[in-house]
Amino acid sequence: MKRTYFVTVWGDDFMRKSLLMIFLIIMSVLVIDSVIASNTVNFEPNLVVTTIPVGKSPGGLCVNPNTNMVYVTNYKSNSVSVINGKNNSLVATIPVGKKPLAVVVNPNTNMIYVANANKNGGISVINGKTNSVIATIPIEAPKYYPELVDFPANVAVDTKTNMIYVVTLNGDVVYVINGKTNSIVSTMIISNSPAGECGLRINQKTNRIYVSNSNNGVFTVLNGVKKHSKALLYNSIISSFAIGEFPMYKLAVNPNTNMIYAVIYKKGTVKVIDGSNNSVVKTINIGGGPIDICVNPNTNMIYVANGGDNSVSVIRGKSNSMVAIIPVENGPDGICVNPKTNMVYVSNQFDNTVSVIKGLK
Repeated sequence: MKRTYFVTVWGDDFMRKSLLMIFLIIMSVLVIDSVIASNTVNFEPNLVVTTIPVGKSPGGLCVNPNTNMVYVTNYKSNSVSVINGKNNSLVATIPVGKKPLAVVVNPNTNMIYVANANKNGGISVINGKTNSVIATIPIEAPKYYPELVDFPANVAVDTKTNMIYVVTLNGDVVYVINGKTNSIVSTMIISNSPAGECGLRINQKTNRIYVSNSNNGVFTVLNGVKKHSKALLYNSIISSFAIGEFPMYKLAVNPNTNMIYAVIYKKGTVKVIDGSNNSVVKTINIGGGPIDICVNPNTNMIYVANGGDNSVSVIRGKSNSMVAIIPVENGPDGICVNPKTNMVYVSNQFDNTVSVIKGLK
């Protein structure tokens, strides 16, 4: 009986010690995870420097790093607000076409291009020196494909060639505009129609054009135009593949690392694409309903405007990990960064403001 009693007691004691040890291990893991999470993803409300009132329903943003001027499209005001990045003051409001949706600047020429998302809106060309519209470029259907004409949805510029690229809202065409003559010189047909609000970005170093399709998650890579041509360029597509998730909205490119970033709204993720082989190398969970994205190539930090939870997520490009969350105003929709000053600008469409954020390093 004593032996039986001894075994029973020893067994109960061993079981208690084992359970205690397992409990302590689990608690340690949870604590470590919590510490790691708190150290890597910081809540940074103090990084918001100021908030600037602009027009109604601000959306697209761009900045000229040479002049430190920021341009904001006001969708419901049919205008572009100009902000002086030096003192964060509104210096001009420029009337453009109806429903301006996207904007881009060529810092070498100080010309700004605005995509007006309506049938006859075309592309408004603004002289950054005078803050006035000097031309409106009509977006017309290709000669042999009249059914493809549509509203301009996004615009990008190759500063080396001074070529401006435009994608339409529901068509399957990329228009190429000569910045010197403000005329369409080429039309690139995309088989996987970039229907919906599209992402459009350029890698200046590789002369690659990237287009995202918000409706079916197709990612298309194009050759940039080097010489002027009025012919349709059927062989411009290098690669076209499905990301696997959608809606896929805006894109960002780091020309120094040749990495492309695509936001997936419903999944709350950012896809990282290697430009050397056009493959997805990482999926980063950020939550918050990401809509737009930008990258500072000098710091390799990526900023994501989250329309779902009124925040900006910050991703470190070296590790492809989220390192900070910055609260902003209501309805963040567009985002851009000045690589020289490392200041980030976010348009808040429901508050009619622009948040100015001090970028991380």
